Amino acid sequence: FVTVPNGAHPADENRIIMSDAAPALFEAINNGVDLGGGEDEDKDEEKSEDVSVEPGDVAVEVVNNTGIEGLALEIQAVLVQDGFVVTGVGNPEVRAPELTTVYHGPGDEAAAKLLADSLTNAQTEEAEGLEQTLELVAGSDWEGFGGSSSESDLSITDDLGGVTAEKQESAC
Repeated sequence: FVTVPNGAHPADENRIIMSDAAPALFEAINNGVDLGGGEDEDKDEEKSEDVSVEPGDVAVEVVNNTGIEGLALEIQAVLVQDGFVVTGVGNPEVRAPELTTVYHGPGDEAAAKLLADSLTNAQTEEAEGLEQTLELVAGSDWEGFGGSSSESDLSITDDLGGVTAEKQESAC
């Protein structure tokens, strides 16, 4: 079973669109490439492929375990801007660590490292039941983005660029 890489539609978050990695999947299917993830024979190939993981190849679900309302949506916005494919956001249902953690399935270590490296403080951990999708759980130690992220601080209000009651700007 293989899921077509996708993400939230920019105009309507209730819709999804295929990501840039989708055509490569369809080409592989058309060419008869084995997508089953084979056993020992493919391990060397997987390791060499993992070295060149790009954000667009990484599907991630964002989970907010901080108690800060709306943080998962803020994290989603930055990850999408940085090229990651966010498949969903929400609150913890299965895993709720205190420390910010990127959970990954077997063979997805390189993708998990790429995501963790874009964060200020995240650890990686292999978890059962995750296939081809990472799970980023923002814990109580969440410090935002670092590394290669284009934003170092998460604040939606700073990005809006509007006028607030605190600012004494008026056309009058």
